[in-house]
Amino acid sequence: MYNSLRLLIAVSSTVLFPLNVSADLVLSYISSSSTTNPSATANDTADGLVSANLQQSGGLTANAGGTFNWRGWDLSNTTFTDAVSANDSWTWGFTVAATGTGGNVSSVDLTTLSMRVDRSPSGPDDIELRAYVNGGSETSIFTHDYSDSGSGRNFSNLDISSIGPLSVGDTIQFVFAAFNSESSSGTMDLENLSSGNGIEVNGNVNFSSVPEPTSLLMFGATALIGLQRRRKTSRS
Repeated sequence: MYNSLRLLIAVSSTVLFPLNVSADLVLSYISSSSTTNPSATANDTADGLVSANLQQSGGLTANAGGTFNWRGWDLSNTTFTDAVSANDSWTWGFTVAATGTGGNVSSVDLTTLSMRVDRSPSGPDDIELRAYVNGGSETSIFTHDYSDSGSGRNFSNLDISSIGPLSVGDTIQFVFAAFNSESSSGTMDLENLSSGNGIEVNGNVNFSSVPEPTSLLMFGATALIGLQRRRKTSRS
């Protein structure tokens, strides 16, 4: 009986306890030519998430080159809202699924976001990134003024924990918009970080097991004891 009980405890402790699995990189995209890849699939998506493509919202024109590069930014756009209304933006994100290979998803906690954005000398001078949960709750992640500089800029390990825990069925969409462009031929492009990704979203996908392991363990132990007693009774 004791050997059987020890085996049950060992199996229960390794398989049945709740799983809180940390997935540091939960979503990422590689910047590649927008003329051939105007809609890019995520190259990393954490277990339990369903990713959306990285794409422009419809008002821009793909520019030649090896990166996710766009021109045609409306000269009349002076704010984030203007740019979004004119479809001068990029979007990406994910939906929290009910299950993954790790089990039932209980929640998703986001931690940081990193990306690299480059502006041509006559491209949009101002940029902003916001996140929307289920199309409603809005969080501004960063704003930046290039001050007429035509250079790339890393936005590394930006804190996005204030977005809060996401539950099963929740969808988060990141919206990047650029405005105050100096020329319609000016460009804005996503470049890759030293990691090889243009966009990285970090966080934890948490899983839970059903039923509760403590209850199942006690039930199994009681059943084993009862079985041993019945065997002794039958032998006597």
